[in-house]
Amino acid sequence: GTTNRQCVEFGFGYGSERHLRGMSVSDLANGRSRLLSGLNTQGLIRQGWQPTFFDAILNLPRLHVRRAVLTRDNIANIFREAHIPVEVDYVSIDVDSVDVWLLHGLLLGGVRPRVFSIEYNSNFLLHQRITFQEAWHAYTKRTVYGASAGAIVQVASMFGYGLVSVVPMLDLFFVREDVLQDSQCKMDATFANKTFGYLEQYVGKRHHRPCLPSDAKRLVDLDLALTGNISEARAKALEAVRELNRRFTGAVGVVPVPVSEENWLKEWGRRAPMCYGV
Repeated sequence: GTTNRQCVEFGFGYGSERHLRGMSVSDLANGRSRLLSGLNTQGLIRQGWQPTFFDAILNLPRLHVRRAVLTRDNIANIFREAHIPVEVDYVSIDVDSVDVWLLHGLLLGGVRPRVFSIEYNSNFLLHQRITFQEAWHAYTKRTVYGASAGAIVQVASMFGYGLVSVVPMLDLFFVREDVLQDSQCKMDATFANKTFGYLEQYVGKRHHRPCLPSDAKRLVDLDLALTGNISEARAKALEAVRELNRRFTGAVGVVPVPVSEENWLKEWGRRAPMCYGV
């Protein structure tokens, strides 16, 4: 069920102010342009929900887009300043980098959405709790972005959320456990096993271009990073990358950065590594 019929989305990108000139909230909801066709909140807005969008550059009150550079430290306060209910019905997170850090900061700061979705990095295996570093970096369209499903599930479970649905290679959907209990939904071990079994089909496969060594350096192991041990967190993340390199290529050694990536990828195809030079 719903309570306040409010939803929040950030990270997808809404184009330039020029691109959005003349558009209405209805245009956002109906995907007037290809750019806007992927908003997770579209269906909810069409049903009359009240949206709030956050963007690092744009500030368009008529479209409910608020300018804010979100971090783990400030996200909960920014939600409050925007008068978003503590128990907002739905939050969508997709920033291709610091996703799990924003989730952690939001929940730690006392904001408890009833439902949230978050993009996961499907290149990683389920047991690998690897995430992008806490410092933001632009998406390079390679294998390094966001966080593994295992890292996201860990943070969600720390704050009492259960995984209920998976969009293959894209998003995970979580519901607060007390909401599930109130709705008499049965989240037993059988359901959990089926959900994770389904998820496991889509992880641990290379779905993007191999990353470069400079990309891999931005990865950390979540458990170690949360303790503040960043050097060890980076080292463990690189071990996870090497594990995936062996899994994807069958090779034991380092795969060098190719001179011509296009020709190299045509030759290696699906046997390309998770990351060159690692």
